[in-house]
Amino acid sequence: MKSFPRSSWTAALTLILLAAASCSSDEPAPATAGGASATETTETTETTEATETTETTEATETTEATETTETTEATEATEATETTEATDGGHGHAHEHDHGDAGAATRHDADLADAEQTIGVDVVDGGPAGGVQRVAVDRGSVVALRVTSDTAEEVHVHGYDILRAVSDGHPAHFAFTAEIPGVFEVELEGSGRLLLQLEIS
Repeated sequence: MKSFPRSSWTAALTLILLAAASCSSDEPAPATAGGASATETTETTETTEATETTETTEATETTEATETTETTEATEATEATETTEATDGGHGHAHEHDHGDAGAATRHDADLADAEQTIGVDVVDGGPAGGVQRVAVDRGSVVALRVTSDTAEEVHVHGYDILRAVSDGHPAHFAFTAEIPGVFEVELEGSGRLLLQLEIS
C-alpha cells in the first residue's frame, strides 16, 4: 500500500477546515416566522413604537387644545352674561325686597321744600331716557327724586326701601335724607329696569 507524506495530510486537513469556516460565515441570519431577519424585526418594532408615541403626543395635544378652547368659550360666555346683566338693559335680580306698599312712609322721608338737590329721570318705553346716571350725593343732605314714566310702574330706592307709584301724567316726586353711605340703585320695581345709581358719601 502506497503511503502519503505527512505534510500532504496536514495541508488537506487545513483546506477542509478553511472551507467549513467559510460556509459558516456565509450563512444568513436566522429568519423570523414571517421571513424577516431579527434585525429587520427590531427595526420594525422601533418604527411602530415611534409611530405610536407620535400619535399619542398628537392626540394629547389635540385634547389639550380642545379643552383650552372649551374653557375659553365658557369663560367668554360667562363674561358676556355678566356684562349683559351689568348694562341697564339686562339689569335683573330677585325682587324679594323687604319694603312696604307704594307710598308708605319711611324713616328717611323728608319734605320736598327741604331738598338741597333734585334729580330727574324720564322713563320712555320702559327705560331711562339718556341712559343710566350715577349721581353723587352728600351724606346727610336731603335729596329729591322726580321720575316721569309713560307706563304705570313703581319707583324703588334700594337701601332706603322707598317705593313710590308712577304713571303717565303722574310723576313720582319725593324727597328723603341721604343718611346711609354707599351706592344705591333706583329701579322700576315691576320690570327691574335700572334707572339711576346714587353714590352717597
